[in-house]
Amino acid sequence: MGARDGKRVRATPTATGRARVVTRRTVVELLELDDANARHLAAKLIHDFYQRVVADNQLWPYFIDQWGQDNMQAIRRHLSEVVLVLWGPPIDGKTFEALGARLRAAHEPYAIKPEHYTLLVAHLWSAALELRLPGDAIKPILEASVDVAPFVMPHHYPATMEGVT
Repeated sequence: MGARDGKRVRATPTATGRARVVTRRTVVELLELDDANARHLAAKLIHDFYQRVVADNQLWPYFIDQWGQDNMQAIRRHLSEVVLVLWGPPIDGKTFEALGARLRAAHEPYAIKPEHYTLLVAHLWSAALELRLPGDAIKPILEASVDVAPFVMPHHYPATMEGVT
């Protein structure tokens, strides 16, 4: 991903192998949010998301058993910051690769299964829909979930991500 005229861009491969560049306004611009409201909305989204995750019998062991209840607040804060990054100005390729390396190091010990990752994304989607976020606010998060899948599930990638996009 990169920047073009201050807008978020995404290079998408086409059937010919050439990249197609898609430009869009940032979510913060789209929703006309100031910094405080963007942070509040991201925190609410992540709070609702984790409420669903810890209520899911297939997913809560990743979070509570592996990281403990005390770490959940730190995880929520971190993921809220990630959402703000996705909603804000573009991320360059070098930054994305550095993020990917950190994600791989953090997630590799847990051997997350593709079906569990798909459930996580579904819970995120449900939380966003319940907050009545517009599709343009949800789309960058879902796109990023596909982009980071190889880093989060290095043991299982490439995996079928049907149902995620």
